[in-house]
Amino acid sequence: MKKLILFVAILLLTTISFAQTVVKGRVVDAQGESIPGVSVLEQGTTNGVTTNIDGTFSLTVKKDAKLIFSFVGMKELVVSVDGRNWLDVTLEESVAALDEIVVVGYGVQRKSDVTGSIASVKSEELEKISGASAVQALQGQVAGVQITSATGSPGSAATVLIRGRGTVGDSSPLYVIDGLAVGDISFLNTKDIQSIEVLKDASATAIYGARGANGVVLITTKQGKAGEMQVTYDGYYGVQSVWNEPDLLDAQEWIDVQNQARANAGEANLDLKPGADNPNHTTDWFDEITRNAIVQDHNIRISGGGENLKATLSGNLYDQEGLIEGSDYTRYSLRINSEAKLSNYVTVGENLSITQSKRHSILEGNYFNGIVNAALKLDPITPVKNADDEYMSSPYTDVMNPVAHIENTNDERKYQRLVGNIYADVKLLPNLVYHSSYGMDINDVDFYDFNPTYFYAIDEKNEVNSVTRSHTKTTLWNWINTLTYMFEVDKHSFTLMGGMEATESDTEWFSASKNNVPSNEDYLRFLSAALGDENGMGTASGSLSEWSMLSYFGRLNYNYDNKYYLTANLRHDGSSKFGKDKRWGTFPSVALKWKISNETFFQPMAENGTWTSAALRAGWGQVGNDKISLYQYTTAVSNNKQYGYVFGKDQRLYYGATIEGIGNPSIHWETVESTNIGLDLAFLNNRLGVTFDWFNKKTKEMLLREPIPDFVGYTSSPYSNVGDVENRGWELSLNYKGSPTDDLSYNLGINLGRAKTEVLDLGEVDFLSAGFVRIDNATRTEVGNEIGAFYGYVTDGIFQTQAEIDSHATQSGAQPGDIRFKDLNDDGKIDAEDRTFIGSPYPDLTYGFNLGINYKDFDFSMFWQGVYGNDLFNFMIFETMNPGKTTNKYTDILDSWNGPGTSNSVPRLSTQDTNDNLRVSDRYIEDGSYLRLRNIQLGYSLPVEVTDKLRVNRVRLYVAAQNLFTITDYSGLDPEIGRYDSLSIGIDEGIFPHARTWMIGANITF
Repeated sequence: MKKLILFVAILLLTTISFAQTVVKGRVVDAQGESIPGVSVLEQGTTNGVTTNIDGTFSLTVKKDAKLIFSFVGMKELVVSVDGRNWLDVTLEESVAALDEIVVVGYGVQRKSDVTGSIASVKSEELEKISGASAVQALQGQVAGVQITSATGSPGSAATVLIRGRGTVGDSSPLYVIDGLAVGDISFLNTKDIQSIEVLKDASATAIYGARGANGVVLITTKQGKAGEMQVTYDGYYGVQSVWNEPDLLDAQEWIDVQNQARANAGEANLDLKPGADNPNHTTDWFDEITRNAIVQDHNIRISGGGENLKATLSGNLYDQEGLIEGSDYTRYSLRINSEAKLSNYVTVGENLSITQSKRHSILEGNYFNGIVNAALKLDPITPVKNADDEYMSSPYTDVMNPVAHIENTNDERKYQRLVGNIYADVKLLPNLVYHSSYGMDINDVDFYDFNPTYFYAIDEKNEVNSVTRSHTKTTLWNWINTLTYMFEVDKHSFTLMGGMEATESDTEWFSASKNNVPSNEDYLRFLSAALGDENGMGTASGSLSEWSMLSYFGRLNYNYDNKYYLTANLRHDGSSKFGKDKRWGTFPSVALKWKISNETFFQPMAENGTWTSAALRAGWGQVGNDKISLYQYTTAVSNNKQYGYVFGKDQRLYYGATIEGIGNPSIHWETVESTNIGLDLAFLNNRLGVTFDWFNKKTKEMLLREPIPDFVGYTSSPYSNVGDVENRGWELSLNYKGSPTDDLSYNLGINLGRAKTEVLDLGEVDFLSAGFVRIDNATRTEVGNEIGAFYGYVTDGIFQTQAEIDSHATQSGAQPGDIRFKDLNDDGKIDAEDRTFIGSPYPDLTYGFNLGINYKDFDFSMFWQGVYGNDLFNFMIFETMNPGKTTNKYTDILDSWNGPGTSNSVPRLSTQDTNDNLRVSDRYIEDGSYLRLRNIQLGYSLPVEVTDKLRVNRVRLYVAAQNLFTITDYSGLDPEIGRYDSLSIGIDEGIFPHARTWMIGANITF
């Protein structure tokens, strides 16, 4: 609460003014639907406001004033007040609803003129989704864009795939904020975003050349508007809780299962140990590590200006506790955007964001000692603490006590980031504009860690404490210069743009660690307090890396009579990530569009309103990808300590050096060639909009590491351009809006997307194995299949009798009650040659559905998101369904086979797995499809009569829930599983689950 009070006290400014009369009103479109965000300006002054979410406004003006109503895509309207106190205003579309402005690479276009595949999401849709990440707010909003949160941990990243995974390397898109390209947008406050445009096909992304292979996400932040100063507050307070709990054995059930497994193997019953021998006491470890967690988000914005100067200042506090104890994330951000018109020829401006954040995290996604993993595996009979109030270590298993581990985890990350640019637009000639922008992204990350001493058992202890400190600083600068020339000749319209861009980035990193701090006290957790080793020494390391890129580009936009459109791009990039002879690449694209609805034969349909508009698009292009580690074109020498050797009588250590990996000077860009065909339709006077796209995307000469023999002696393989991957699919978006009465309006939207990936070539590599899950690799990438598909044995029920074993292919060690595996190659024996592809982590379909309803002063919205047809690899089965281990088990194990006909899915209980029932097989594969109610919200806006008495323009109160429920057949904690390694996604090793959140909030405009 103190944070909030201080935050509000610094930023909250209000202005009270008095005028001769107050005029109120409501702005709607031709269908009677309210229009939020309409600019209402008193003519000849800077006095103005924007309409609220329900289209209403209130403004103090002169009695004889004239008001100017303007909104993107609508005809500007001037209305005389004439002493009236209420105005009903209807705005007409300027040409069609498709005339809204969208951002494209290095410029803007009318949406109706866009020739490529571009999807746009406005701030109203993004702001309905709570969370720290702008990426997560985009989830499910755009057809063909799959977003998967890595985990539910506060501050965690998300995986973004645009039209599928096109490479075995980094498939993340390029992010561009107000013209500045950045590596991620974790620092960005969602409430600062005005719109997001997603460029999906090569004809749209080719203007970004080498960085556009995986798609481009263009983000425009909110700018100041002309009118009197407005102060707005937007915030919520919420409580997070667990939505799905694991169904595990209690203490007595666990004892019974262990004893039965031992008896079936001819072993004695489990010997219960003192302190962990009470079958009537069950420790719910998952409950012990989880909590009801608070999340709050508070935003204040000050905006205003006049004809020549506009500015907005915003501040944000986001504070989230994690569902799991010991995890949290706090972020403070400040943004200022301003623009000044110095003359009729020169406009200057800036966009600046400063962010400071802090994150505490727990160990997750780690099979051996992850917190969630341990909570699911640790036996239920061991208490959290013993009779002496000391943490207890299990006497039955080597799984750590997760509650104790959380207390001993002291890692903290602090982030400071400055992102911004300054720009100038100079009108050199009536139709010639010069634009220059210089931007910087400065990112500082400090890491603090202290590992204390503790002793719970001989195998769960740390006898020497240590302190670690590291710092990483990345500085990126970017300079863009463009010239844009527009002219018309009769019915021919031309826009020519040419430019250059220079980018440079350097990252400096150091880390130091020292042992033997005198005690575990907080005030001693510093490097200077540690005693170090026997020589008083610690360890330290560091590095400096840098890369740069120089680019030249151009674009032609042409249309004839607003019917036939052509867009052509060409970009020439040079990157320091490649050798001097391979640094440059050229990336062209071309797109065509036929606006059918502007043809004479279409006019009768448009006039009766049944079929309002139609346009056909087609595009082709090539873009590049250089997202690999730095300096891979050269062979580097390492002088790490382990390469030293002791010589001489005094046995002195001499440091040496060695080559760890081989460079390849011939590597160059991955090239992605894409073809797109699209159709844009509108019906019923633009109430129904339909967009359909078909695409084929092929990655050529993919960058991957070709394996080399171990006897060569290098720790890493060189990169080569050897692979080809194809993505093909389709996308469909449907949007409908209606207003049956003056008081009621609604809108609904559906988006669907499908992307199918196939590996076409891997060069000399037969296959790539990954996803190691303790017993074997779970995924394989092979020609003819997808990237990182699941690979293993195929199960065929349970052997019920010895006769079934005898009649089956030779399966060494099999007994009745063991899993039967299929002999796929019919050679009469079960071995590694019977493995095959057993599942895909990629969905057949991604989708989203949204509904919004406005009735008088009430508004309601809901948003659903889901995936269909993907598989997940639930590796927690290895421990929680393994009778040979003394870990806890899922209750499904109670249905294990205990005689012919008793089970055909859960094998017999035995501590001796002679059949290797736990080998990688489709036993671990589960349907990962889900449908999730991502957000549901009910709001109420106070009537104008009430807000006038409160001396505020608008007050909206709402209640909301996020992730209210999820429909899925997946048995794990959460079906939304992300992983950073592109070759091993969809593997569940104990994921930090996503939270269900209940919220109350308010939107207030002063």
